Amino acid sequence: MQVYEGRHGGKAVALKVIRPQGRDEFLRSLAAMHLELKFLLSDNIRQHPNVVKVLGFTWQEETGPLRDDGFFIKPILLVELASPENSTLDALIGRLRIDDFATKASLISDIVQGLDAVHSEFLIHGDLKPENVLIFASQGPSATPEKSRYVAKLSDFGYSDDAEVRSTSHRWNLAGTEYWCPPECFTSAQLDEDRMSAVRSAPRDLYCLGLIIWYIIASELPLGHDRGPAWSAKR
Repeated sequence: MQVYEGRHGGKAVALKVIRPQGRDEFLRSLAAMHLELKFLLSDNIRQHPNVVKVLGFTWQEETGPLRDDGFFIKPILLVELASPENSTLDALIGRLRIDDFATKASLISDIVQGLDAVHSEFLIHGDLKPENVLIFASQGPSATPEKSRYVAKLSDFGYSDDAEVRSTSHRWNLAGTEYWCPPECFTSAQLDEDRMSAVRSAPRDLYCLGLIIWYIIASELPLGHDRGPAWSAKR
């Protein structure tokens, strides 16, 4: 899924567009967008200040090999656009002073409150990482020296899950981003009932949250460079 800047109602918005390379990838991307839309419209989530807001949904007709007649309908999700200078937590951390603990504490608070709202709906984010935390500029009088000029919001719910729905198959997609997710999400063996329940629960997100808090405070990756020897050893 790719993200572009567009216009809606006279305002700049982010357009989340499926760019499939084949039928199977299109169906996976379609399922991920369906999950994201479903969870972002949940009662306690859609108006939460620390979860990205859905602004609209539309369809676009395209040509391609996905259907025999060469035509298919592609969904496009419209969400609020993050700050152009520091669009994600990953981009912002590199710009913050390492001792700017007031801003860092505010960012951590935002992420925790957003995740708490997700968990209060008995949902799991499933792929919590710095790239999926969007950064927005504080608006109005809230942007003061005592309060961070940034607001962090959770986004990208394509790996979300409903923790209350019993899994009837071990084919549940446990993947997220390997660096940030618990190691048990990427075991090659089938999970037994107890381990499946553990992975499909809030502690999965809390593991990711712990690494993100470390990353924010220390201004460096908690497990060393991505996929490097240090990362493998610490895992």
